[in-house]
Amino acid sequence: MATLTRPAETLRISRLSGLRGLSPAQLLAGLVVGLAALLCLYPVAMLLRGSLHTGRINDLGPLTLQNYVRVYSNPETYQLFTTTVWYAVSVSLVSVAIGFLLAWVAVRTNAPLASQMSWLIFIPYALPSTLTSVAWILLANPNTGFLNQFARVFMGEDATPFNIYSLGGMVFVSSTHAFALAFAFLSAALHSMDPSLEEAARMSGATTLQIGRRVSLPLAWPAIFSMLALLVILGLESFDVPAFIGIPAKIYVFTTEVFIQTRVVTPPDYGMAAAYGALPLLLALLLTYYYQRSIIQPERYATIGGKAYRPRRIDLGRWRWLAYVAFLVVFLVVAVLPLLTLAVVSLAPTLIAAKNFAVGSFSLQHYQTVLGDPIAQRAIKNTIILAVVGATAAMGIAFLVAYVTTRTKLPGRGLVEYILFLPFTFPSVVLAVGILWGYIRFPIAVYATIWILMIGYVTKFLPYGLRTMSTSFLQINRELEEAGRTSGASFGQILRRVILPLSLPGLIAGWSLLVVVFMREFSISLMLWASGSEVVTVLFYDYWTNGRFGQLGALGMLLVFFSLVIVFGVRRLARLDTVATT
Repeated sequence: MATLTRPAETLRISRLSGLRGLSPAQLLAGLVVGLAALLCLYPVAMLLRGSLHTGRINDLGPLTLQNYVRVYSNPETYQLFTTTVWYAVSVSLVSVAIGFLLAWVAVRTNAPLASQMSWLIFIPYALPSTLTSVAWILLANPNTGFLNQFARVFMGEDATPFNIYSLGGMVFVSSTHAFALAFAFLSAALHSMDPSLEEAARMSGATTLQIGRRVSLPLAWPAIFSMLALLVILGLESFDVPAFIGIPAKIYVFTTEVFIQTRVVTPPDYGMAAAYGALPLLLALLLTYYYQRSIIQPERYATIGGKAYRPRRIDLGRWRWLAYVAFLVVFLVVAVLPLLTLAVVSLAPTLIAAKNFAVGSFSLQHYQTVLGDPIAQRAIKNTIILAVVGATAAMGIAFLVAYVTTRTKLPGRGLVEYILFLPFTFPSVVLAVGILWGYIRFPIAVYATIWILMIGYVTKFLPYGLRTMSTSFLQINRELEEAGRTSGASFGQILRRVILPLSLPGLIAGWSLLVVVFMREFSISLMLWASGSEVVTVLFYDYWTNGRFGQLGALGMLLVFFSLVIVFGVRRLARLDTVATT
């Protein structure tokens, strides 16, 4: 007797049969596309949807363009835009200028300490912008700053040579952090440059300065322009420095306005906040398009041929000591001064004792207070969990995505990488609003937990890991995979036994970078945290606003110490010599 099959069962069987016909690479591509849509397109879509409503976070209200009309019919919006762009462009120009000069000295010259500059420069990068801002407020506050008080001894009681509460102060503090990223990016470009071009210039009688200006600099222009675009994007979405320095100085940018609309205004106006983020987002998208093109089409600027060469350092002669002193001055300003300030404040019982450098009163009391505080203990625990688990999850996703985009020929694979890069262009405070809208009624309860913070971290900073893994995969010859297939290895065995071991250095480099980034992340944390999900950077802001400077310094020093131990420890085990960047 024939067995009748119901239509629904027939459809289910046909779907299963279709899945069985897919190759492992196709199934992996489907998984990657699903993850990209959930992580990146979902909060972006919710953000755009929310900007078209005037309701609250859990009740959108009617559909309207009122938010955009209110924001972009206000003349103050364009003043805000001007300040934001001026700030972002200034930070980019200053950081790239300093980063390129130091990278050239470290990679292409025989200056003393040149070979150690790469890891020394990582120290200011590991120092969170929140702590850098606090340190420079303590140093250059126009009224009570340490440097101003010291200067008054020689210049008179009314002298105020330093004022951090200015747009120039904001640019300076941001640049002390951003230049390290420019250094890492540009040093890699300079290291791979064919030195025969510089040798030819030297044989033609060019001086060292002429070689740097007419040969090294023009050859590095593509990398420089890419770095300028990336740092402008980071400047447009910067919140840490504008929050600590800009708000007290009444210098507002788009990110601080979004923060005010969602965290200061009562009731919070999330629709207005989303509308404020639209203008800098459009500019960031244009810059991202240029940045992606400069990376995807590097062959247009190739200077290295098939001929082997050995990188040769330029002899600076007597100028090598000037380059050495210049590096020490920069390192003193961007790393030693802020860390020393935080260390003194963490040991002194009061700010007055810290300013007077009363060494006899120094103690570990603030460290004992922080480590004995249940809220601080919970924040430290949450920070470690988010950093380790989040970085592991992000690199796992990056591994799969990079395999699909670099090792397969599936159509649309380039679009997946661009989609995953999309949240990176959003200001973090704006992206956090989209994540709030997206996950407040999500089937899995993540709202008001540490897991929504991890979703925010991974969504925002996945491109860091993706760029590292893509570079690693491009260095692996496809013949190794073919040999595995010829030997009868399955797709999973090739991934586990061939691709994974060969890409492990890049995987660890990306993981160590993301651990540091997650541990010092402030913008997303401040927007998404709830009681019980505090992290260390949120406590920084709480301590600062409540005048608990000693405990802030103690907690900050602990964070910097553990960040450096984790990064240098992991990188030493993996025998990595360079800092991985986007």
